[in-house]
Amino acid sequence: MAMKKPFWLEPRAVLLLFSGLLILLVLTGCSSGTMTAESSITASEAAPGPTATVADTATIPPTSTAAQPVAILLTPPGSDAEFAAEVQSTLAELASEDGYVLQTVNELSSSDISEDVRIVVVLAPDPGVRALASASPDTQFLSVGIPGVEAADNLSVLGSEGDRPDQQGFLAGYLAATITPEWRVGLISTQDTTGGLAAGRAFQNGVVFFCGLCRQSRPPYYEYPQIQYLPSGTAGADFQGAVNQIAGTAVGTVYLAPGLTDPALIEGLAAAGVNIIGSAKPPQNVAANWVATIGTDLISPLREIWPQLVEGQGGITSTPQLQITDRNPDLFSPGRQRLVDEMLLELQDGYIGTGVDPATGEFLQYP
Repeated sequence: MAMKKPFWLEPRAVLLLFSGLLILLVLTGCSSGTMTAESSITASEAAPGPTATVADTATIPPTSTAAQPVAILLTPPGSDAEFAAEVQSTLAELASEDGYVLQTVNELSSSDISEDVRIVVVLAPDPGVRALASASPDTQFLSVGIPGVEAADNLSVLGSEGDRPDQQGFLAGYLAATITPEWRVGLISTQDTTGGLAAGRAFQNGVVFFCGLCRQSRPPYYEYPQIQYLPSGTAGADFQGAVNQIAGTAVGTVYLAPGLTDPALIEGLAAAGVNIIGSAKPPQNVAANWVATIGTDLISPLREIWPQLVEGQGGITSTPQLQITDRNPDLFSPGRQRLVDEMLLELQDGYIGTGVDPATGEFLQYP
């Protein structure tokens, strides 16, 4: 009887055993591959690489190649140096805030105005601002204190009617009479200029408006206000006669009309014990005798107009206001300041007239 073969020697068993081994090898290989991949990812996360990426470089702003906009201050020969310095200081501040480069020049032609020049501020006396504005329509111009200039598309005007020396003189006369005992007040002005004449005659009206007949109750008896008219261009020792006349008639407060800023005149009056109302900032060495400064405020409206010029808006017309600065509270008390400030507003708003024609400097004739 033949012996039966063991099962593992049967062909079927060999085939099954081989298939099982093959499946086991395949499964082992897949599992090993998956673990390798996972290990690779984990290692990559655990070891940080360079931090610079495309997204990082995108946050760096591009470098601008555009030129900075330019503003020009034109101060022609003959312009008021003190006022020009004040305007320059103001414009430097405004230009810096808006990213402008400020240039100050004494002369300017249309060929000097490049496309980078966005704003030109022009002071008196008039260097031909209308012609400059017409030749450069893409630039905004601002005329400051130049009489007779009219606004245009790219030309704005500030104080085109010029100063009102009659209003300044009237206010100075009212102030002087308000603070001076017995109304012993005086004036020094120029008679050969319309402005000097207007300021002087309006000063007289301002004094009378406050005190009427202005008669003294005790000696010395003089006619007030005491008035001294000088030729234009008077300087230095030539003022001494006017100083002697003012001091010799017991004047307590004198008004120096616009244009009279000579240190010899101011220091001579202060040394004689006379208090002073002026039209420009006082020297430090006479501060004790300086009552106040009366002028026109052109800086505040300049600040208000600037943002519109930056935005390219032109054709603006602005009228400056009277102002009283450098007030000395030892000579000009708070109560009297309130009284004079009320007069300033009424004068500015046209409720009170000066009684003087500003165009001629002559007294107005009423029916």
